Amino acid sequence: MSQLPASLGLRLPEIRPFKTQVFDDDLSIPNLAGLDTTGSAVMLVESKFRAGLTVNQPAAYLARLPSMGSCLLLFVVPQRRFHTIWPDLVVSAAKAGIEVPAPISHDGDLVWGQVEHRTLAVTSWQAPLSCIEEEVRSGGDVPILSDVSLLRGLCEHMDSAGFIPASLEELTNTKIPRRLLATAGLVPEMCDSAIAAGIADGTRTSPATRQVL
Repeated sequence: MSQLPASLGLRLPEIRPFKTQVFDDDLSIPNLAGLDTTGSAVMLVESKFRAGLTVNQPAAYLARLPSMGSCLLLFVVPQRRFHTIWPDLVVSAAKAGIEVPAPISHDGDLVWGQVEHRTLAVTSWQAPLSCIEEEVRSGGDVPILSDVSLLRGLCEHMDSAGFIPASLEELTNTKIPRRLLATAGLVPEMCDSAIAAGIADGTRTSPATRQVL
């Protein structure tokens, strides 16, 4: 994880240690936090598979980083989300009054942008896994190498079969729930019409069942 900031030319303070699920007063819970020797988070990592962004991402996470000096907020996502998550980050940040610039590509597996002095970046799972695999292979740690291989297989499966999360625009667009509710309202009427026309059997249904539909 320390190699990724260096690849962007970031000179972060020495990280000791990395901690998982670090809570904050704003209820944001990044998956991984790299702390400097004073205990301040200088690198936050949020891993994603199917889940969409929360209201805290990225604004509250950026706010948790130091107000001065180099720091990094990194999202790690499946390859199929690599190019689609940045627009969601832009929209979410804008709701908090934060402007996120267009991303800059780095070696094809990392995109990033500067938000004031803080660096926001996105990479696919394949990039850190490749770094970990190389380190573990050189060290001859067979059990961990097996774990990395299993995680790589999971990531590849998510890329080929994983559900694509709804975007922030879809989640906040009131037209979609209105259409769903309108469609749900048609179901009881369709059931009654089908039964009246003799093309459906209503003996095994109930008003409650049709209401749920």
